[in-house]
Amino acid sequence: MTTAGDSYDALPYPSYPFALTHPARLHVLGALAGLTPAPLEGARVLELGCAAGGNLIPLAVDFPGARCLGVDASRRQIDEGRAAVAALGLDNCELLHGDIAELGPELGTFDYVVCHGVYSWVPPRVQEAILGLCARQLAPDGVAYVSYNTFPGWRMRSMIRDMMRYHARQFDEPATAVAQGRRLLDYLARNAADVRGAYAALLEHELTLLRKQSDAYLFHEHLEATNEPLYFHQFIERVEAAGLTYLGEASPGETRRTLFPELADDVGRGAPAAVQVEQYRDFVINRSFRTSLLVRRDRPLRAAPTPEDVTRFLVAARAERRAPREDDPPPPPDTPPGPEVMTLAGKVVRVHVPLVVAALDALDAAWPRALAWDELEAAAAPGDEGGDPATRRARLAEQVLELFADDHLELRPCQPAVAPRVGDRPRAHRLARHHAEAGLVVTNARHEPHELDRLERELVRACDGARDHAALAAALVEAAAAGRLEVTKDGAPMTDPGELREVFERVLPGKLRGLWRRSLLVE
Repeated sequence: MTTAGDSYDALPYPSYPFALTHPARLHVLGALAGLTPAPLEGARVLELGCAAGGNLIPLAVDFPGARCLGVDASRRQIDEGRAAVAALGLDNCELLHGDIAELGPELGTFDYVVCHGVYSWVPPRVQEAILGLCARQLAPDGVAYVSYNTFPGWRMRSMIRDMMRYHARQFDEPATAVAQGRRLLDYLARNAADVRGAYAALLEHELTLLRKQSDAYLFHEHLEATNEPLYFHQFIERVEAAGLTYLGEASPGETRRTLFPELADDVGRGAPAAVQVEQYRDFVINRSFRTSLLVRRDRPLRAAPTPEDVTRFLVAARAERRAPREDDPPPPPDTPPGPEVMTLAGKVVRVHVPLVVAALDALDAAWPRALAWDELEAAAAPGDEGGDPATRRARLAEQVLELFADDHLELRPCQPAVAPRVGDRPRAHRLARHHAEAGLVVTNARHEPHELDRLERELVRACDGARDHAALAAALVEAAAAGRLEVTKDGAPMTDPGELREVFERVLPGKLRGLWRRSLLVE
């Protein structure tokens, strides 16, 4: 099979943004723990294992004053990323081809270090170098993000990985190895159907997940020479040995209410209590992946943020009301009647406090923009008529902290570059336009990838800030005439420019609003 050094050249991994790694998130979580992380504009950001820059280049676009450096061992992906940097005219982003283990102090210090999808997939010397670099070159209040595969969740996956590698070991070409790996999955699915018990159930579950994955995922996750999961407590032992300490997970809800009462008396014996609590949670939920945040060990951290801390940040949320359903989670005991059922960050939540309902309605109306604290207070006030302002502020801050801690809303140190409304002359995010021109998955102003249909792609290309809505409709007519867009009527393509223009003018407002709500239109 292809060696690890060449595998990403032979079969590149798709290079997308990962919202969990965004320095805005790391900034907030570091600040809530008592640090003073660097402002994003002017920050130094290092990404280890940057691939083609899909996660790093958007930061350079959105924060022109930041300095972004990426390193990757794949020459092919670095060359692709450099081409994108050149096409976008970025002078604040540099991509280096090299070995992470050979990076030295000459790179300087960094406010944020990101290492996503690397640690478990590299040999021990590189793992040691990753943590050593973070300890050595993080700024005093810097924050590092490191993701890795964990046990016990990876036990079953390791078994399947061993089976796939055994079957594909005779094939050198990655595409052939993946095809053979998929053949083995089909073979297991057919022949294990008659096997009963826990093994069959676990196997069926994992096979169902793997069938949905891309060839690149299957190859690099299950056929690479190196993929070494570990237990959380083992990772933390390495972290401490390197001179770092654990801050938490990139998703706050991953470390919420993790102490199980029946084990409370035993926690604190041996490893630090926080580490034990997290490890027990991994045992219970069968966790297979972590996104851990690390800081320098010499930095004192607060045990928990206070509600007042959240008032320093902007607040953002998608909060859509919907009618209750029979399968909704039951309300907590002693809940007052009439709770609102809302969808927050894709999760169904019952909201019982009128003050919070009013705040969430305001946040949803403002989305994708965030609200400053005084704006949020003013919008929430009608939900607490006659209440004392100081008490109202404290109650709202407490509820916002609770919702943030459960991953239901966002706290942000700065406003994302999204437009406050669609506008007369919409302008698409600069990187999204570049991606749309190239036919790629586009990146929005919130560091998220989005698939577009053909009409949306042509619309993003046309939204240059100079065209009004009439000119945008005309651009779509031109795209149809050029064959890049097809509209059918009664099963036949429409070709009449007048009819096409009527269709596009009719759908344009809804399409533009959809792009705006997905953070693809900017100021």
